[in-house]
Amino acid sequence: MAAPYLPFVVGPLLVFSVYRRFRRNFGVQQVRPTRVWVRVVFLALVALLMSTLLLVKVPVGLGALAGMAGGAVLALWGLKLAHFDYRATGLFYTPNIYMGMALSAVLVGRLAYRFLVQGVATQIGGDPMAQLSPLTFVIAGTLVGYYLCFNAGVLLRLRASKPEAIATLVK
Repeated sequence: MAAPYLPFVVGPLLVFSVYRRFRRNFGVQQVRPTRVWVRVVFLALVALLMSTLLLVKVPVGLGALAGMAGGAVLALWGLKLAHFDYRATGLFYTPNIYMGMALSAVLVGRLAYRFLVQGVATQIGGDPMAQLSPLTFVIAGTLVGYYLCFNAGVLLRLRASKPEAIATLVK
């Protein structure tokens, strides 16, 4: 039996995580290498777990892999559109606002669809694998692939920046 308070706990956490996602997609961001590394490692683990769905439910796993591939392509495009700025305090970047809006809209749209159209309550005691949607995993895979490759690209950009190059750009 589902706990009646669960929507009141999960709802605010979901709203907060979407808010943080929006903030990360807009405006100037300072590159903090430790945080970026943590994101890359975490997203790599998520991508690995998502790819294991091929062993359990092939259409869902293929959707996740297709989404990750699409997300990687979007990340390469997003890195070209992002503006990198070397300052005295380190490397800063501004992600492309349209890419951030599109990714956020897809995430919010799919979440709204899953909760409003399909309902918050799921069957208890049923097969949880039967409720996995290939479309949901295409979108999730796209987001995971995008953020994994984008953050890896930010780390590569940071690594390529030499202190001498930063000093000449700051002057």
